[in-house]
Amino acid sequence: MYFPGAGSTTNVEETRDIELTGDRFIPFVDEFCYLGSMISTDLTDDADIKYRIRLAKGAKARLEKRVLRSRSLSLNSKTRAVGSLILSILLYGAENWALTSTLYRELEVFYNDCLRSCLRTNRYKAHYMEHMTREDLYEKCEMPPLSTMIHLRRARRLEKMARMPDTRIQRKLLSAWINLPRPTGRPQKSTRGAFADTLIALNMSPDGNLAEWIPLARDPVGWAKTVEQTLNLKEGSYRRLRPSNEN
Repeated sequence: MYFPGAGSTTNVEETRDIELTGDRFIPFVDEFCYLGSMISTDLTDDADIKYRIRLAKGAKARLEKRVLRSRSLSLNSKTRAVGSLILSILLYGAENWALTSTLYRELEVFYNDCLRSCLRTNRYKAHYMEHMTREDLYEKCEMPPLSTMIHLRRARRLEKMARMPDTRIQRKLLSAWINLPRPTGRPQKSTRGAFADTLIALNMSPDGNLAEWIPLARDPVGWAKTVEQTLNLKEGSYRRLRPSNEN
């Protein structure tokens, strides 16, 4: 894969297949899957997010008739199925996404459709006939907004990074910069900017400063309590507590 510089055009010679011995060769590709995530030549998360939505739609289609729209299953069972079987696919790697408003809207639309299926309705009926807002949808299903889930995943990731030594690459990238003039035009959304958005949402850094939160994140109990209270989550939601086995 070849990554052209910003504003530059791709040269044919730079994207020519790499010939090996015999008739074998390594082809040039615009995107490829690595450890479950799609990497593209423009280094944005568009391809990965669209890939996740496509996979999650396939999972939803398989569960639609017998689970999500089932008359015999409780609403709680349906939403738990959505969380464990669909959202686990949709939000894989979401803590590292440089999420723009356009991409978030695509994810939110699909997420809301999953919840509407649990209520045996659709987008048209819910909006025009039942006058159901998104807040009503989340309240009926007892599910948080998608933004809350993404902030929760980023908060867990930030806690891990806070405990890393300063020599780790992930810690270095949080405070790294390129000492060159910024190219003309609006800069692309970065993962660092996404982490800053979460810290602002958690009221831990009003200006998005990535240094103020580290002492708090190194306290697991205090960090978990702060995240749960700020995101209006139930106690224990941050730690994914395993339920005890009942006989």
